[in-house]
Amino acid sequence: MWHTGGMEKNIYLIRHGQSEENVDHVARGDRALLTEGGRAQAMTVAERVARLEVTSLISSPFVRTFETASVISARIGLPVEQSELFREWNGPSVYLGKHEDHPERAAARVAIMNKTDRDFRHSDEETFAELHERANQALVFLEAREEDRICVVTHFGFLQMIAAVVLFGDRVEPWMTSSMFYRLRHRNTGITNIKLSLDKEGKPFWQLITWNDQTHLG
Repeated sequence: MWHTGGMEKNIYLIRHGQSEENVDHVARGDRALLTEGGRAQAMTVAERVARLEVTSLISSPFVRTFETASVISARIGLPVEQSELFREWNGPSVYLGKHEDHPERAAARVAIMNKTDRDFRHSDEETFAELHERANQALVFLEAREEDRICVVTHFGFLQMIAAVVLFGDRVEPWMTSSMFYRLRHRNTGITNIKLSLDKEGKPFWQLITWNDQTHLG
């Protein structure tokens, strides 16, 4: 286990490079590929990660995240460990193959974003409560790791939930993340740093150190 007196653990959460879906706004679920620009972003962030001296590299199993992580892996010489914990929010299947402005997808999005019930389910998507619990599980997983500098390649929506849980814990409500979706943006390959420290009583607690650091992108 990690936590011994006085230590800190830094997690560097990276959003994947630009994907086809980011460009044409047509939902592809876990199959969206990186664009040429996304691959260039991945090579740029890989140089940044090389200076962070991470000792573990974890990725969502989605194609766009694994592609990004593989570029980082080639640069820093660490294998990519895939984890379902860090995949993107599992949206309703009605999204798939549709542009974000398609009436059916837009109606589903409005219903989901305006929810107040943590267990609301429009159709077959991951509920707010389920996503919140997965973020909690991800933090427990990271805390239990022996490494103290870990790079995780993940997704925009999941990054927002991780940030919300770090800041508000179990007090996170749907309206908070709905507001964050529009106001707390995250660029492709931006880096978010969360840190696990010990308080004066020796209890571990998480802090949000930086959000969407994109200095490597110029």
